[in-house]
Formats: sequence, C-alpha cells, structure tokens
Amino acid sequence: MKRFYIVLFLLVGLCYYFLWRNNQVFAYRNQLFVQRLWMGYDIHQEYIDSIEHRYTYMEMVFSFKPIKSRYWYTEEEIKKYQLNLVDEAM
Repeated sequence: MKRFYIVLFLLVGLCYYFLWRNNQVFAYRNQLFVQRLWMGYDIHQEYIDSIEHRYTYMEMVFSFKPIKSRYWYTEEEIKKYQLNLVDEAM
C-alpha cells in the first residue's frame, strides 16, 4: 500500500510540474508574439520563420531547458530580434 501512495505522490508531482511548465511556455511564446508585433512589417516573415516556428509548443513544454532566450536561440538572433526584451518582460 505504501508503494501506491509513493507512486501517486510522484505522479501528482509530475502533473503539477508539467502544468507549471505549460504556463511558463505559454507566457514565453506570448511574449514572442508581442515582440513580433512591435518589430514592424519589414522583418515580420523572417522573424516568424526563424524564431516562432523553430520549436513547437510541445518541444518546449517537454524539454528540460530553462525558458530563457539564451538557451533556445543564438546570440546573433537574440541581438537581431531583441529577444532579451522577452526575457525581461517575463
């Protein structure tokens, strides 16, 4: 019976972690969308292709990388698209 409660506790903890992670990924991707709106039309399609569509939502949820731009994108992309502002907004 003890094993049942240990497994149950671990499953509840795992579910809580993925709910929290889902919330973090949603907030980060929402900030990426807001950043795109502020950038203007000239860089719009390039930004969508190279930043927003590089990783899927589920890849970000189930990854163990922290939700910070420096872990997901290169330094050149962070400077070009000002992704450091996304991290500051979170």
